[in-house]
Amino acid sequence: MEREKFDTYIREVTSHVKFPFDRRAIGQELRERMEDLYEDLLAQDIDEEQAAQLMVDYMGDSEELGKELNEVHNPLWGWIWLVTRWMARLCVVVLVGWGIIQGVSFGDTYFQQIEHKNGNVVYTISPVLEAQLYGSEVQIEEIRYYDDGTLEYTYTIRQNPWLSGGLGRSGIGAEIYAGEEVCTGDGGLFASNSLFYKKGREWIYDVPPEADRIIFFLGYEKEIEVSLTEGRVMAE
Repeated sequence: MEREKFDTYIREVTSHVKFPFDRRAIGQELRERMEDLYEDLLAQDIDEEQAAQLMVDYMGDSEELGKELNEVHNPLWGWIWLVTRWMARLCVVVLVGWGIIQGVSFGDTYFQQIEHKNGNVVYTISPVLEAQLYGSEVQIEEIRYYDDGTLEYTYTIRQNPWLSGGLGRSGIGAEIYAGEEVCTGDGGLFASNSLFYKKGREWIYDVPPEADRIIFFLGYEKEIEVSLTEGRVMAE
């Protein structure tokens, strides 16, 4: 019966607290304080009924205490705190989800097999070049020249997504020269791309056998010239 006074008093106090999510914590704190006081009174040889009444009297008027606690637990700041907490949890969930997605995307790109063109290879040049640009590492892995006049090159980019904007989202452009003449022709590209890693293959048709150099365009600023006559490995 005496314990019912605890519950009644706590309900009366917390009913004046307008922020509902604080009521449970306030009630628990009040209960612990009342239990300690009640046990102290019993230890002084006061009977249970009188101890319960003295404890309630000591705690004070429930309405007055409830209004004081409501001012401390202002509902405006309570809602701000609660929304901030929910947003923080949402951010954690989003970041974890984003990390998982990027990890899967990186794995798919890293293990993606870049298939070469079917045809008779005349010569290959490998490795071609490595360069640091916009915080990313660019590697032209191999050049292949086919007997139908197609020149193909493969590449990988370990990219810093916050600094690699200058590289652009398309492939690595190139111009091929035979002496001073630019070898123009159609071509194409295949690329597998993730936020942190990219690999691809590009090709240009109608490249003459006498083509002697290729200029790679990395981003908007950097050009690297590579000889097509040095380092050749002729196909058997």
